[in-house]
Amino acid sequence: MDSNKLSSLLDKYYAGESSEAEEAQLKEALKQPSVDESLKEHAQLFAFFEAEKDALQLGADFDAQLKHRLKQESKQQGFQWNFYLRIAATVLLAFTVGLLLYKNPKEVSPEDTYQDPQKAYEETKKALMYLSSKINEGTDQIKKIETFAIAQEKIEKQ
Repeated sequence: MDSNKLSSLLDKYYAGESSEAEEAQLKEALKQPSVDESLKEHAQLFAFFEAEKDALQLGADFDAQLKHRLKQESKQQGFQWNFYLRIAATVLLAFTVGLLLYKNPKEVSPEDTYQDPQKAYEETKKALMYLSSKINEGTDQIKKIETFAIAQEKIEKQ
């Protein structure tokens, strides 16, 4: 078989479009010692597949062995402590949380921290200005990153 025909069969095989007859024809052609040098790798690959196919065959009693082994493992497990331990841990955790909430109820009642409303206003204004300055510092850094990104885009376009 000529190398062009063999290459087209290989392309169809790797694309998953070959029929069983074409695959058999391809395998036979690659077994020949007169295979083109460019196709030697494919020939070695198909030879490997053929050798491994025989090695990976399951024995006739595989199903029986598997069933027997599963039965033995199910007998060994016996009583499932793990399941009951999880339930007990969950109940204990729920009980503990409930007890802690019952013993230490925290009622939050708002309290005025400033007697003078003007002073409260000034402190709030001061805190909000501080927050605003920190946010503005962050936006300055973002502007620097945007400048870098624009420069990078210009370089990539060139």
